[in-house]
Amino acid sequence: MDHLQKIWTIDGWLSDSNHDGVPDGLKTRFILGRNNSALVKRGWIELAGRLGLESTAVSFPLMQWDDDAVEDLPETPVFIGIENRAFCEDVISDWDRYKRKRNGLLQGQGYIAIVQLQRGGTGTIVTGRDSAGVYQACLFLAAMIENTWQDLGMQSGMEWVVAPEKTRTDVLDSGRGRQETRKGASGFGLESLFTDSGLFQREDHSLQNQVRIRMQSESWLDEEIETAGDLAMRIGLEATKLDFPITAEAVSSSESEQLTIMLQGTG
Repeated sequence: MDHLQKIWTIDGWLSDSNHDGVPDGLKTRFILGRNNSALVKRGWIELAGRLGLESTAVSFPLMQWDDDAVEDLPETPVFIGIENRAFCEDVISDWDRYKRKRNGLLQGQGYIAIVQLQRGGTGTIVTGRDSAGVYQACLFLAAMIENTWQDLGMQSGMEWVVAPEKTRTDVLDSGRGRQETRKGASGFGLESLFTDSGLFQREDHSLQNQVRIRMQSESWLDEEIETAGDLAMRIGLEATKLDFPITAEAVSSSESEQLTIMLQGTG
């Protein structure tokens, strides 16, 4: 990949195994630093929703912790976090330069860059000055649309600095449907979770599935992050529209049009 704008194309993170021009998988794997805050890890869930939205198929799991991933790197890795075992000269060429760039950011700013790997090839880093910055970088990528980077004055295609005011947090259309008015949700059973009787809202005679959800947790344990990421990706696969962000910091009892998914780990 030679430009960050290509991330959501078959020249970026997506693959096209049967060469019909339609993304049907992913050519990357995401390596999440375990020694990061819950806010950083929630950024992966936002990305997972967009991954599902852009592809017609995925193979689970797509995220692995950095505990053992560095010894067996995927072909085109994406490294997420402030702390990540891959953030070293042994893995990333000229890592000191990227580290200085990151440490020079303002609070709340994120940093996304295409990096050269020591073994050859390229990877992507999604990091930031602090946890809020990493989350903003992930959310920016999750909600990014074509030419957004130019509209925001980003000059380089190899590295972007992301500030909160540059992040879209509205409905993203996959292009597989047309805009419709969302109907109110009603009660449903788990057997209909991935249907228009469950999470998805569909107008009559429309092929569009729009979903507005918030995943919430009291503690955001690692096992909840893993589960929520897989679920977000599955929801993205079935939906034609997603409303970002799809996670919330803590459990809230406030009423809204969004469906709430409560996560409860065993830790």
